[in-house]
Amino acid sequence: MTDRECLYASMNYQTRDRHPYWDLFGPWQETLERWKREGYDGKDDFGTDRLVQVRNIFSPYPPFEKKVISEDENHRIIINEDGVMMKEFKAKEKSSMPQFLKFPVETRDEFRNFWKQRMNSNHDLRSGSD
Repeated sequence: MTDRECLYASMNYQTRDRHPYWDLFGPWQETLERWKREGYDGKDDFGTDRLVQVRNIFSPYPPFEKKVISEDENHRIIINEDGVMMKEFKAKEKSSMPQFLKFPVETRDEFRNFWKQRMNSNHDLRSGSD
């Protein structure tokens, strides 16, 4: 059974030979770098199924402009492409969880505006030609 067949069977409550298994985020960058120093060649997928992600399908579109709000020696406060304001630890920004400070939608009116401005359902805009 291919990865795609397994996914479709699961989504349709049909018999399959296994559960779909994906690693959506992968190991942290620092972890990969250490593994490579220890001999890892980067080719092992650890038995995960192939996952093709369609960008922008669930994210705000157009995305927010990523911008730095403030920065000090240890931390950076940014607004990311999803419009979330968060505080990142600079020393290990790829391998630490940010602190979420403010979300773009906190009230009903903000939701309505966000939906009109950022959640356009036009498939061609969201997925692109590829």
